Amino acid sequence: MACRWLPRSSGFLLAACLCEAAVGASAITLTLWLDREFHASQQVIGFLGALPTLCYISTTMLMGGLADRLGRRRMALAGTALMTVCLAGLALCRSPWTMLPLLALRGVGAAMFWPPLASWLSQGTDAASLPRRMAAYNIGWSSGSMLGSVLAGWLYAAWGARAALGIDAALMLLLVLLTWRLPRLSDQVEEPVGPVSSSAAGDRRSAWLASFAAFFTVNLARALLPQYLRVLLDLDPGTTGALLALLAAVQTAVFVDLGLLHPHLGAGQLVVPGLLGAALGLGLLALPSIAAACAAMLLLGLNCGITYTASLFHSLHGRADAGRQSGINEAVVGAGGMLGPALGGLVATGAGPQAPWVLGAALLLATVYLARRPLTRRRSAT
Repeated sequence: MACRWLPRSSGFLLAACLCEAAVGASAITLTLWLDREFHASQQVIGFLGALPTLCYISTTMLMGGLADRLGRRRMALAGTALMTVCLAGLALCRSPWTMLPLLALRGVGAAMFWPPLASWLSQGTDAASLPRRMAAYNIGWSSGSMLGSVLAGWLYAAWGARAALGIDAALMLLLVLLTWRLPRLSDQVEEPVGPVSSSAAGDRRSAWLASFAAFFTVNLARALLPQYLRVLLDLDPGTTGALLALLAAVQTAVFVDLGLLHPHLGAGQLVVPGLLGAALGLGLLALPSIAAACAAMLLLGLNCGITYTASLFHSLHGRADAGRQSGINEAVVGAGGMLGPALGGLVATGAGPQAPWVLGAALLLATVYLARRPLTRRRSAT
């Protein structure tokens, strides 16, 4: 009789990759569809694009807590099923306004999937083997983000928006089946791969704050960099896209390193240097140089990978309510990702094109001051 359960790490990696690819591709497809075929205004496109994230942020903690009580597999399965229905429904929409309830429910479905998946992954593990499990999760969603970007453009160009959304729904249906076959982890503990310090409340708060600052600045750069570099360096969209891809690739490389090669550094020891490096990277964007822009992407990607690894570790390790804690972590990250572009756009309009980088650097340096004591104490202890 064939084994029902997929291999432990590869199954969770594939699940995270499929979800991020399908949702990310659908978001890009909707933006192209609304602009080119519905001729929607930027205000409408921005509102519809932000709606799933707003619903996600506002429900992650609730859904994570429910998963702790009702079962993480059940909650993740319900979330994937809901997202499948929403993506299929979007392909049938005839106007932007009929998309509103589907986009809102898609955000709720994502909240039912991500925190339960992360906390489910942490079941039955210890502090030493948790980073290896986290690597599968982090590499999965990070690579899925890159895959979704490529998939969206190719599908839209080849078959149009409705067919592209239908294929995204099919990928999500595949994820439903995959989630059902993920391994039971409650009684399985991997062999330790090295010493990793245990979590504490101060570490968790500091790591969340650092992750907020990291995603604030990364999404700030992703939103405003294309126009900024076009004006400053006259860069074409392809080169700008390659720079942003460098950021994502570095972030993924950090997930590999801290999860598989140096797991003992994944609990926050590198957060303060990462924040300082990212502040330097934002400063480099003021220089009219493609090399400076590349260095900035490298430093921002490093910081994002380091801080998210630390915040996820402290959300999961040793927590009976890992689903709820993971939900808080996702809400913090999502809030940073939303506020970065919004506030960056406001200060750029009022104070000039370099003002967003000053804002981001100031936030990073303030985070170093606020978060340094617990994380520095941890580094000294190890």
